[in-house]
Amino acid sequence: MHGPLSDGKFSVENLPETPRMMGDADVALVDQILTKLPPDARLIEFGPWLGGVSQRLAKHGELHVVDRFTWSELNAKNYPDVLPMGESFRPLLEKRLRDQGLGAQVHESEIETFEWSGGTLDFCLIDAPRTAADLWTCLRSVSASLTPSAYVLVKHGLNPAHLEMLALIDLLIVKGVFELVETGQPAWCNIAALRYVGEGAWPEVQDADQMLSDPLGLEVLAEDASREALILRMGRFAQFAALGHFDQALLYLKQHPVSVQALAVWDVIEPQMAVPREHEGGFAAVAELVSFHHSARSKSLWAPAEENLIWSLRHAWHAQLEGRAEAISIEEMLGNSSNA
Repeated sequence: MHGPLSDGKFSVENLPETPRMMGDADVALVDQILTKLPPDARLIEFGPWLGGVSQRLAKHGELHVVDRFTWSELNAKNYPDVLPMGESFRPLLEKRLRDQGLGAQVHESEIETFEWSGGTLDFCLIDAPRTAADLWTCLRSVSASLTPSAYVLVKHGLNPAHLEMLALIDLLIVKGVFELVETGQPAWCNIAALRYVGEGAWPEVQDADQMLSDPLGLEVLAEDASREALILRMGRFAQFAALGHFDQALLYLKQHPVSVQALAVWDVIEPQMAVPREHEGGFAAVAELVSFHHSARSKSLWAPAEENLIWSLRHAWHAQLEGRAEAISIEEMLGNSSNA
């Protein structure tokens, strides 16, 4: 995550020209999408902070912003001269926009209780959620109002530290609700850029957990798939493995050709994962097999299969790929590992 663009601590008397949490590449991506909007668009922003991004959105139409506008403990710690913890930063946002000759309709609300009733939407920027549940709540609140080809940008939507958000976005793409927009963003920019398709019905489930239990479309992507698409799919694969769905994870891995790109994505995702304790053993085995499977190293010179569990897993994996029978299957070994 890139911190606010500043030369030090902000003060309420001397806010920088562009007080924002997004880095330059993030803002460039937002600007890129804004050029695609129709004249006099209607836009909504979840998590506007102090207006550095809001002012860019407001220049393209009717802007609505949603936040509880409470200066957090982290804000107060990082920027002690701006506001005390718990105070509202709404006046600072509104003043920032007025100073630019701009404005926005403010919806002061918790995400969980927000209800949108302001008409159709051409653009939605979501920079508040850090969990799949919050992201699902934001999307559900505006889903019925998105115009055909509306753009939805999700900050941290490609961030491996928020694995369930990646999995949720990938599943919504598979279900035909959104399509991924290719943006050419730098590798460290983690905004997921989506276009509303609406060809698939909006899922009739009440929470993100129900969505994330669906294995639909957990398949290998085409070889020419973008880095962004690979991050989302590998994220959902990792999420399934972390929840103990080893059968789906193994099926996916067996179908996947050796891929340096997939291994590079996995090497970013795997160290940041939080795995439930009851699935740690099985997940560790899956993680080892992912690294082994996608390694470009020769797989012919091995230690004996009986040397240790890891070598046994490797031998059994290679035997399954070649269609050879083994005394114990990978699935059995993973079950033994997860119950250890």
